Amino acid sequence: MIGLNDLFPETPRRTTPGGNSETLPPTAPAGDPEAERRIREWLHGERLHHAVILSGGHADRRKALALEMAQSLFCDNRKVRPSGCGKCSACARLISGNHPDYVFFDSKPTDFIRIEAMREFCGDMAVPPINAPYKIGVLRHADRMNPSAANAFLKTLEEPGERRLLWLLAAQPNAFLATIRSRCLEMTIGPVSEEVGATEAQGDLSASFAEWADAGRIPEALSEVEKDREKGIAWVRYLQTELRNAAVSGKSNHQKFFSRWSGYELTTKFEKAVELEGRLRSQANYALMLEVFFKAELST
Repeated sequence: MIGLNDLFPETPRRTTPGGNSETLPPTAPAGDPEAERRIREWLHGERLHHAVILSGGHADRRKALALEMAQSLFCDNRKVRPSGCGKCSACARLISGNHPDYVFFDSKPTDFIRIEAMREFCGDMAVPPINAPYKIGVLRHADRMNPSAANAFLKTLEEPGERRLLWLLAAQPNAFLATIRSRCLEMTIGPVSEEVGATEAQGDLSASFAEWADAGRIPEALSEVEKDREKGIAWVRYLQTELRNAAVSGKSNHQKFFSRWSGYELTTKFEKAVELEGRLRSQANYALMLEVFFKAELST
């Protein structure tokens, strides 16, 4: 795993809008020499890749790291301070959120990115860089694109234009369409956090869902959400990924089950699953809501 201290030799610091200097949170030590070599080359512009998926760690850490990496590319003093000086005009504009060549799209982790927002983002990225050597577009919670937004983004990903960089910050890199993921360089910036979920847990969800789909009933594992809200949310996020894959590419792990619905119906169910996640996070009777969703949207 790669941490910021492994990207740059000095202790990472940044200047706040008030002019104070602060030390950034520590990240995990490097654990992949090849990934470390690639990210060094990428940041120094030797073999800059136009699209990168940044995963691992916490969502706030990914956001902060994207800003720091932009500083390393935009800083007026980058030849002397590879990590960015934090004091020049370029660094100050980045930190304040006013740099015209740093397009940052933020959203709530429980919301999905709609096509209207994606078109606006892609439109901003179509404008050439003004002051900096690159135009950087950052999508926070990029794994939350709905199928229409993902297809709209794919056009920009395939033809981003000269000196454009696309950075996708994601909790679940496996939630991206294969056509998006195959065009990106993937970087893990720290240990897998709880928001991502372990691979073993994803396998358990897949097996349980397959068992339920074959039997046509609510999975027995859903009874656990009465004691653990996060398990219920994990179920919903797994369903979101599978519904999206089935709707867009027809390559869900449960494609036989999902084939009974049209692409439009699957997209509608995906959007309802995203809305359900928000309700599960904010309301008390989450077990009942989850059961109602399964019966209404997925029962055979």
